[in-house]
Amino acid sequence: MAEQDQQIIATLATKVMGWERFFHEGMQLWGWKQDSPYFFTSHWNPLHNIDDAWRIVKKLKADGWLYESFNDRFGREYFRFAGHLQIEGNFLGEGTTLPEAISDAARKMINNEPLGLKWRKAAMEMD
Repeated sequence: MAEQDQQIIATLATKVMGWERFFHEGMQLWGWKQDSPYFFTSHWNPLHNIDDAWRIVKKLKADGWLYESFNDRFGREYFRFAGHLQIEGNFLGEGTTLPEAISDAARKMINNEPLGLKWRKAAMEMD
């Protein structure tokens, strides 16, 4: 797995899911320790696994975010988190697969890159 993918997964695990990196002595491997001390996973990968990506969606939905998913005629997948009661912003992710799009939208939310920011910046540069 590419180092950039590992960094994205680590960011989503810690910042969105609230997990911590953990070395399991018994299994002799690194993984993610979740809220329950009895749940440990080393193979969580929301970039490529739809079940793992939906765990992000479920977590953010429980935190008050709305979401929608759509695709275009060229096969690109899009996913948007929006409408949180306390936080303004629409965060649009895109990818070749739905897990990539969900992960991209969550990453943009963490980095506070709302939808429209790059278009506003480009329009200001044209003036």
